[in-house]
Amino acid sequence: MRDVYLLFIILLLSSYAFYEINLELKDVKISISNLKEEIANISKVNSYKYATVYFVGLTENGGVVLPIKIGIREGRGNLFIRINGVTYNEDFQETVKRAVLASKKFLKKKGKDLGNFDVVVWVENPFMNPIYVEGGSMGASISLGIISLVENKKIKNSTIITGGISANGTILKVKNVEEKAKIAKNYGIRKFIVPKGQFVNISGIDVVEVADLEEAEREFLS
Repeated sequence: MRDVYLLFIILLLSSYAFYEINLELKDVKISISNLKEEIANISKVNSYKYATVYFVGLTENGGVVLPIKIGIREGRGNLFIRINGVTYNEDFQETVKRAVLASKKFLKKKGKDLGNFDVVVWVENPFMNPIYVEGGSMGASISLGIISLVENKKIKNSTIITGGISANGTILKVKNVEEKAKIAKNYGIRKFIVPKGQFVNISGIDVVEVADLEEAEREFLS
């Protein structure tokens, strides 16, 4: 009976597609205790301090700008990933883990410790149709969202970054930058931050190159 109950809970929460990942980058794990903790977490969403960043996702019919909700709270150093209405490739989980590790190292240089915080990364699809995205280009935005929360900095209005992230904070090149810049412009974005060496000239939107998280922070946060 207990197993049937747990199966029901798993099915009930499957739309969130959550995972718990240790910040030391151990294997992804799902356990009964984690499920129980997540059930409690869903009813206590307000315990997190949140920021919202945006990224450009390409789809078969063009592209969209999607929100990524990032939250932190005092905890045990856990990472929770919640995804609703979005399918993604295998790079996504690794990207999120690298993004957290990169922000952790970046903040440590400033004397701030992320190890005592739980982090949640929540990708929510606000549109009616399912969306498939490649997760690699979310990395820089996730790192900067975490940094904004720990440093109590604001994300600049109408600003988006596209770029992968290395564990050491280097902003990595991504595909289809020109196409993503045009999509961002159509959504009213005024500043589009891209990896170093991937500048594109698009009328009506300010494209800025950055090499690492330090440069990206200056352009993305205030």
